Amino acid sequence: MRQLLLRLRPADASQQLFLGFVALLLLGGVLAAGLRQPALLVPALAVPALVLALTRWQWLYYGLFLTLAFSHEISLPGGLKMDVPSEPLMLALLGCVPLALLLGPGGLRQLAPREWRHPLLVLPLMLLAWATLDTFFSVDKLKSVKYLLAKCWYLAPFLLGSLLVLRRPADFWRLAACYVGGAVVSLLWVLPRQASVGFSFAKINWPIQPFYTNHVIYATTLALLLPFAGGWRRRPPRRAGGGGGWGPGCCCCLG
Repeated sequence: MRQLLLRLRPADASQQLFLGFVALLLLGGVLAAGLRQPALLVPALAVPALVLALTRWQWLYYGLFLTLAFSHEISLPGGLKMDVPSEPLMLALLGCVPLALLLGPGGLRQLAPREWRHPLLVLPLMLLAWATLDTFFSVDKLKSVKYLLAKCWYLAPFLLGSLLVLRRPADFWRLAACYVGGAVVSLLWVLPRQASVGFSFAKINWPIQPFYTNHVIYATTLALLLPFAGGWRRRPPRRAGGGGGWGPGCCCCLG
């Protein structure tokens, strides 16, 4: 028995961390089952999510595009609303992307000078700087701060995150596969229901539930498939050296 216990004793820090996670998961599971409170599992489940965010934050970026079609608005205390899971992922990326840009290999030099000087980056940063300055002179500072945070919420994941992640053609088409895959799965549910009402525009709100809140979001999701389809159609044949199709991919992404 003593030899067995010695064998089971964690030999290094990684094993100790793993056993700690297992113990936290078991404790949370027992408490959640006993008290009938599933929320007690959140601390244990947050551990792998935090490790993933710190080590492979790019997965969160791809996961954001994969789940866009499944995001649904929920009400929060205080009259607030949030689209889940897209906005929690955006909030996580708001923390991960600046850290990756500052602390990653090469720091700010991860982006080439021509990328820093590109109007699609310079103009939003100028807008953000103006909003920051304007906040100091605002008559309603709370609303101004909320406006500033909302801009950061979108610019960090979709602008800086894209510049850091989409470095090769394969990265862009992986992003396209995530978005198109999620949209197609939702369409497999929506289209048969829409056909059952004769594709009537007046009855569109029933077929698109529960994935889409209204027909505007549904139409936008479908419209965003067109640039990917156009870029794929114009993609030149793959050559032995690789790298084909990056130009059209960039056009789709920036367009």
